Amino acid sequence: MTDRLELSGKMARLAARLPRRGRMIPAFLLLILALLGVSGLGWMLEAHVGGFITRLLITIMAFIGFLIFCLLGLMQWRPIGDRLATLERVPEDLPGIWRMALLPYGRNDIETMRARGRLTELLILPFLIIVFIGFVYLAITVPHKSHAKESTMTELRTSIQATRSDIEKDYIRQSFPSPHAPFAFSVLIPRDWLWFEKEGRPTAPNGKPQLLIAYGDKTDQSLMEVLGFEVEREMAPDDWVREWLKVNNYEILAARVVPAASGRNADIKARKIVNGRPVLFRIRTFKNGRYIYILHGFSDEARYPEVEEAFLVAAESFQLTAVPQQNYAEPTQDLPLNKVFQLGFKMPISWIATPDTGVDADSQSWTLTNKLGDATIGIVNVFTAPRGRFKDENAVAAMSANWLRNNGVDFHGANLKPVDSGMPGVWIAVEEQKVQVGGSPGLVKQTIVRTDKGWAIFTLATKTIEPDPYLITAINRRGFDIAFGSFLTAMMPK
Repeated sequence: MTDRLELSGKMARLAARLPRRGRMIPAFLLLILALLGVSGLGWMLEAHVGGFITRLLITIMAFIGFLIFCLLGLMQWRPIGDRLATLERVPEDLPGIWRMALLPYGRNDIETMRARGRLTELLILPFLIIVFIGFVYLAITVPHKSHAKESTMTELRTSIQATRSDIEKDYIRQSFPSPHAPFAFSVLIPRDWLWFEKEGRPTAPNGKPQLLIAYGDKTDQSLMEVLGFEVEREMAPDDWVREWLKVNNYEILAARVVPAASGRNADIKARKIVNGRPVLFRIRTFKNGRYIYILHGFSDEARYPEVEEAFLVAAESFQLTAVPQQNYAEPTQDLPLNKVFQLGFKMPISWIATPDTGVDADSQSWTLTNKLGDATIGIVNVFTAPRGRFKDENAVAAMSANWLRNNGVDFHGANLKPVDSGMPGVWIAVEEQKVQVGGSPGLVKQTIVRTDKGWAIFTLATKTIEPDPYLITAINRRGFDIAFGSFLTAMMPK
């Protein structure tokens, strides 16, 4: 303390705080122990603390690491400082860069520190301050830039920027005929892109995604493929394509669901490493009857922003040309709900429909099961009751929870979220949560409808298998969607 009081400048006093020659090793060991202690504390608390504590511990570790860096620098520069201190005049006889390092100090402070054999501390301190400022700058700006880049990467652009006249000038509607009528379509492609006529053109479905056509730019860096395949069971393209992307090691960056009567479609931005380089994909699905179509556009990550517009135009303009629009892949059965609502709902005929006889006379319930051999792999319940039967939606949810538990589902209660029904006097709430079904991972999905007449409750319980090669979850979700969607359509004013 006395030594520092003899110095007049703040910079010199700060330099005097650096460890003396004989205290370097103890200081170094102390910092190493501190670093290990903070690292161990962070490891023990990792699963129990929030993000703020984690960031605080990382900041402390970074600061300790910087202090270790300072000590190592001081040890390396000590011989240089000792040699410079032997010059007759300091700072006049010092080389230019060392003379600049002493500019923040007064002459008396320089002489005092030189006499104590601590000229090295004065020389190194300005450089350490510059390095510290640089570290702080990088700590603030680099994460922000990385976050900004990642945010751009995960943004899902959905609007076409080109005007109608621009599209008419720069694009051409190209028809792709096929000997198999469901595989015939047309799409707008850029006029300067190439149609690879030898690619695709299958004559019949084979149960797998088949390349129907491919076209791309002249650089061969960007390509649009159209794939199609036939399904045996009802499923939404969104569920199918997510499983396909997972199996083929795509990383989904952003996604949205595009509603459709034929099944929820997917609009997905994904990334994958191909031959050692990052490639971005824009994937859009469509469905008609028993066929699912995939528009699979991709480009090198650096070039993707330039061609994304072409992918969006293709998705917006895709049209089947040889078959009419059909909503369902399977024939459906019409099941009545005639005690409260005087209407009904649809379900694929592959589901076994059983009326529940144990409900009250003024209520109605259907249990629908999806079976694989003798095993039940999915179950949907549709229940209706008069408005006065239940006090509110919480009472309805409690009844539904009891039904689930009686069917082997470990369900602890609903967290209903109201949604807009688009119809006056119709209140709808939805719920979806992961559960245990018969001791295995599963999913529960519920939709509750309330009108002046009464209640309608749609409930799905399904196991979720990872991976799911038979697409059991996708088939069960689609069955639930058809049941509720057809009921909602029947409720709409004619």
